[in-house]
Amino acid sequence: MNTMNPTNTPKIRVANPAIISLMAEGFIIDEALKEITMAVSTLDCANNDMAIAMWVRVRGVLAKATRDRAVAFREIERAKGEGKEIDPLNFDAAIATCETTDWVLHSIGRYRGNAAVATAFDTAHALERAPTKLMRFIKQALSDYYMWMFAELGDLMDADVRAHCANGGKPLPPGSRTVKVGRLGEDSVIVTSKKK
Repeated sequence: MNTMNPTNTPKIRVANPAIISLMAEGFIIDEALKEITMAVSTLDCANNDMAIAMWVRVRGVLAKATRDRAVAFREIERAKGEGKEIDPLNFDAAIATCETTDWVLHSIGRYRGNAAVATAFDTAHALERAPTKLMRFIKQALSDYYMWMFAELGDLMDADVRAHCANGGKPLPPGSRTVKVGRLGEDSVIVTSKKK
């Protein structure tokens, strides 16, 4: 999530905690995709030794996802110890009870993002054995998931903007569109810009 300097660009405080969690999840998927995409792009001009080296690098992404998922899970357990009711089988219900400033939203998002990376690896490994095919399968699976998540985030942001206007918030300039979520102090905000 980017930290932004205040500008004249209209900003709306995020009201839906699911947006915060999705942003954290998307960050994890995006970072994994960058590493895997670089490895896959190397395959087209690589010999067998290079393909194996790239597979080792991609396996490092899985190892990191496994470690980071465990860390996020410990953070979620800590939040449960502080009184948050969180069912790991139904994170959506827990997210709905959170305030947008609750730190556990980031932990849930990171847990889900790392779980998605690990699931892509597990699925690929069940279907393929050759490292080059495995890497391409993983890249495609994560790309598809990322695109779905991006569309879901856009829908949630648009709904927050509509609710803001419907509840008497300052209307946006004509032709505005949602762009991204960022931070201003403690608040998460939806940044808007005018359509060109």
